[in-house]
Amino acid sequence: MNAPRFRKATIALGFDTGPESGLLVTPHGVLTANNLPLRRLIGFAYDLQDPEISGPESLDSERYTITAEAETASARGDITPFRLMVQGLLAERFALKFHRETQRLNAFALDRVSDALVAKRAAALEPGPILRLHGARSISVGNASMAPLFTSWLSTRLGTRVINRTGLLGNYSFELRWEGEANAETLKAALHAQLGLALEPIETDVERLVVDGVSQPSGLQPRPVEVRIDVSVLDRYVGRYQFPDASIMTVSREGSKLFAEMNRQSIEIFAASETEFFPKIMPARIEFRVDGRGRATALILRQAGHEVRAARSEETASDAGRAPDRPP
Repeated sequence: MNAPRFRKATIALGFDTGPESGLLVTPHGVLTANNLPLRRLIGFAYDLQDPEISGPESLDSERYTITAEAETASARGDITPFRLMVQGLLAERFALKFHRETQRLNAFALDRVSDALVAKRAAALEPGPILRLHGARSISVGNASMAPLFTSWLSTRLGTRVINRTGLLGNYSFELRWEGEANAETLKAALHAQLGLALEPIETDVERLVVDGVSQPSGLQPRPVEVRIDVSVLDRYVGRYQFPDASIMTVSREGSKLFAEMNRQSIEIFAASETEFFPKIMPARIEFRVDGRGRATALILRQAGHEVRAARSEETASDAGRAPDRPP
């Protein structure tokens, strides 16, 4: 039986600065990896945590943004075919070669404190699996199992393997907040108080993936280049834009920066040209369509292999929430 493959995959250089934005599989069979280092892509493909992967500096020194479409849709919530497809992508496009070794290492076990669990079961139609960072002191998990998504995130923060011993099956949605730096002490306290979970230090045998060879991917697209745009041009785009599903994107300006807000999430967008903009935390493009006077009449959102038009609402720029000019 042939392994599942991506119908097409676009790989572009990510940004050296700014946050990593994670990996998402959509119900339509599209995988997006946003500004991730190669180590994180290998970890997803082989269901490994960061400390279980070793190799050259290039595993962490360069980030990639990937949009890939599966040949066929998979069962909802089943990400196994996507792991296999990313394995194929790494072998074909990155020329990844590796071997495995077993070592005795210090680790953490994630256990339940009691039968009570604050995290709620995810509804069947919730989007996911998603893990989203909110600044430096909070994350939200949506429609995901405790392992591997959440335990992998814990492993990255703690610098060692985290083994799931909660016995919890199915997918959950929850938010976790902590005070100060995300280290063993702060996360242990937050997990206990907010989710009824415990981190226990243990020793365990860990099978490590050792990268013997990897190269820059074939067909690599350059990262978009930011250009400076006069604020008078940015003001033409300030307003509200309605998509066919009635959702609204609000575009606003603060000083010399342009922001797009949708579903209560506001992100800065950067100019690639006078009419085309991009965020640095996800693979998407926004192109503004303008009339003969240069005023925006609509925008085109290109994301995850789809293109959607949103018409501009008839209202003034001030109604859309333009902030006063201030230094960027």
